[in-house]
Amino acid sequence: MANKRINLSGTWTLDFKGRKIEANVPGSVYQDLLKEKIIPDPFDQDNEYLVREYMNEDYSYERSFEINAFDLSDKEVYIVFEGLDTLTMVYLNESLILETDNMHRIYKKCVNEFLRDGNNLLRVEIKSCLKYIKNEEENYPHKLYQAGDSVRGYIHLRKASYMFGWDWGPQLPDGGISRDVYLDITDKATLEDVFVRQIHQNDDVDLKVLTTVKGNNLENLKIVINIYEDNEEKPISSITGDINQELLLSLINPKKWYPINYGNQDRYLIEVKLFRSNLLLETKKIKIGLRTVVLEQLKDQYGESFTFNINGIRVFAKGSNYIPEDNLLGRTNEELTRKLLGYAKDANHNMIRVWGGGIYPPNYFYDICDELGLMVWQDLMFACSIYPMDKEYFVENIKEEIKDNLIRIRNHPSIVLICGNNENETAIENWNIPSLDISKDFYKKHYLEIIPKLTNEFVPDLPYWRSSPASKELFEDTNSDNFGDMHYWGVWHNNEPFTNYRLYYPRFMSEFGLQSFPGIKTIETFTKPEDRNIFSYIMEQHQKNKTANSKILDYIGKLFRYPKDFESLLYVSQAIQAEGIRYGVEHWRRNYGRCMGILYWQLNDCWPVASWSSIDYYHRWKILHYHAKKFYSLILVSIEEEKNRAKIFITNDSLETFSGELVIEIMDFSGEIIERESLEVNVDFQSAKLIVEKQVSDKRYILENLVVNVTLYKNKEFISDNQVFFLPDKHLKLKKNVINKNLEFDGESYILKLNSQTLAKFVEISVKDEDIIFSDNYFHLIPGKTKTIYFKSNKDLIKNQDLINIKSLVDTY
Repeated sequence: MANKRINLSGTWTLDFKGRKIEANVPGSVYQDLLKEKIIPDPFDQDNEYLVREYMNEDYSYERSFEINAFDLSDKEVYIVFEGLDTLTMVYLNESLILETDNMHRIYKKCVNEFLRDGNNLLRVEIKSCLKYIKNEEENYPHKLYQAGDSVRGYIHLRKASYMFGWDWGPQLPDGGISRDVYLDITDKATLEDVFVRQIHQNDDVDLKVLTTVKGNNLENLKIVINIYEDNEEKPISSITGDINQELLLSLINPKKWYPINYGNQDRYLIEVKLFRSNLLLETKKIKIGLRTVVLEQLKDQYGESFTFNINGIRVFAKGSNYIPEDNLLGRTNEELTRKLLGYAKDANHNMIRVWGGGIYPPNYFYDICDELGLMVWQDLMFACSIYPMDKEYFVENIKEEIKDNLIRIRNHPSIVLICGNNENETAIENWNIPSLDISKDFYKKHYLEIIPKLTNEFVPDLPYWRSSPASKELFEDTNSDNFGDMHYWGVWHNNEPFTNYRLYYPRFMSEFGLQSFPGIKTIETFTKPEDRNIFSYIMEQHQKNKTANSKILDYIGKLFRYPKDFESLLYVSQAIQAEGIRYGVEHWRRNYGRCMGILYWQLNDCWPVASWSSIDYYHRWKILHYHAKKFYSLILVSIEEEKNRAKIFITNDSLETFSGELVIEIMDFSGEIIERESLEVNVDFQSAKLIVEKQVSDKRYILENLVVNVTLYKNKEFISDNQVFFLPDKHLKLKKNVINKNLEFDGESYILKLNSQTLAKFVEISVKDEDIIFSDNYFHLIPGKTKTIYFKSNKDLIKNQDLINIKSLVDTY
């Protein structure tokens, strides 16, 4: 009989203090309690703290299933849990079969001796994570550094750190059966893994396919491998061979996988069949992309490069940092993740960093990144902490965790780096942590001894970087802008002006950020009307970075006038965030070659909160995300202003020389042209170039009414534009403006054309009671010029144009 799988996910029963309720698997305790209204919405008001205490309790999941004696005769049956969160005891027919303490691992257990013909009872007891970490922390002899916003003791348990609280997330350490559960019934042999290594020689690629077959009867087995081009039915290459050996297949002039904008995302389907004699036991199918990856660290005039080379092409990485998408992981799914990552691609990302304080994402996350051409910087799940590496069982536990996940994700072409941790090395150097000598010893053991051995064994073709950030020497200048990657938080945490971004020239900027509030629709989900003041108790409970609401207000004051009301304050908070990040990104992109990567903090939220995200919890774009679409564009025109001078640059990230026309207009806010110039420009591929420098009057009364507007065209087609002002917005003489609109519908999309007789900054378009992604938003409307916007809506806006709201910065004060 062929191997088969019995799915045990679906409807279970959750027992809470003797009360039995229906539960979903995969899912979580909080999710099931919330569905039954046993707990309030943990994201509303300050319910977080009430709901947190439910994790001082124990819970029990159970379900029954049928199995017949034929399935048990002369077969091996395994139960597989792809995710148990976290401290569990698993019983099958009242026999203890498994104890777990790591939500990041995959657990597999042979259960033949525990199964019975007919009905079987499976029970998973979830023990209190809060009681466990409290006890471990109280009895541990050393004081080790832990993130200050978290429930202390989390370092002792291999559970996602962010669940215990972070400076953007609540203390909601949910538990449960977080991923699929199933029985694998095998003919005493199972195809456990397929690992495909690639040998690239000129234009040809050899594939070394290593199969791992395990079981108690490995006689008369053979492997058949077929390779298909994506979506094709006829194999292009096949081979038959023995199990547990490398089988070699050659592809002549194959199609390769590239990051978005550097080539296509071609993939191949590898079909592996396990036979006993002529009986097909099992089939595994995986998709691979053909690509090489090298992390170049080459000496140069500045120090040492930090550049991702994919298929021989040096790639400028542009993107953001990804955190878990929800504190209730049972609410996440492939559709939501595809939407989020699609939005990243829409904003011209080509890289996502999976941050190390969360979870190893599910398989579909990497499938989507493969498909979209998004490179993945993969942190291992260690962040802002020193871990108890003197506990032998803890060390063995993390070894199995890392092994499980490296094996699970290693065939994905999108993964280009394995990173040991987030900020643990810079913590030792810079954060005045306790138990310094012990911490250094633990760190070396963790990231210089244990993990490199595992990466060399299980992902030998992927680069390993011990920490983010890290530099050349251990514990020395970890945030250098001459070596390695950099996290720069002087802007924000030290309250430095965002103009300070231009003081640094990182080789790769992997974290930096500014906070903002989400929009009013999101804030309405957790506040009452009386809460809608940024210093109210509830607003401060949805701000996890201490004193940050005051800091947002301070940053607003550096650039903007004091807003007239609550909604205006939300709007300008997003504007200051977007302006700050734009300021840094454009500077680093002007230094192409010296800097070869930018990842802002952060892409998304795990609950409705004031944070550094560019997309809020409900997938609503903040101003930053619209700006990212512009400042991460393949070809960018940017302006470096200094006093009354403007240096105009073009950054060409493409693989072709750019030739086009640059139009420079110096004008006042009513559109009167002071100077206009048109230049033919040529910029080499993958480079940045200073095109021209302009000087304007240094008289304040002129500068407060002056804009330099630059527009780049290719064959008269718009490519990029940018504007610069020489005074902070609060000192500009902006006038109340009338923005004229003309709306058309082409059968699929709305076409909105806007114009104004005076300059309008940060023009916002919205449609009442509808979340819409516009082709552009929060732009500067230049007087006398028409701006065309495309979007889709479920409403008949031709008949109801009053549903379209348009405002600009001048309307906020």
